[in-house]
Amino acid sequence: PRPSYRQDEQGELVIAESQIYVLRHATVWAALLEIGFLSNYEEEKLLVSSEFRSLVVKGIANGIEKWGREYLK
Repeated sequence: PRPSYRQDEQGELVIAESQIYVLRHATVWAALLEIGFLSNYEEEKLLVSSEFRSLVVKGIANGIEKWGREYLK
């Protein structure tokens, strides 16, 4: 499912709290990534490709590094 958004007290758009157990009860920073669905034929073709999976891994790693540089200053 796509994230739910809401407005905070200042009118800023923020992601609403998750109802997913692993995210609600994590004691450390957590993210749940849905890369694709095997029930979707086009996505299944991508997911079985090692090249696609490598691109996904690189994209996730780059995103985490960027987040760390910006958030953990």
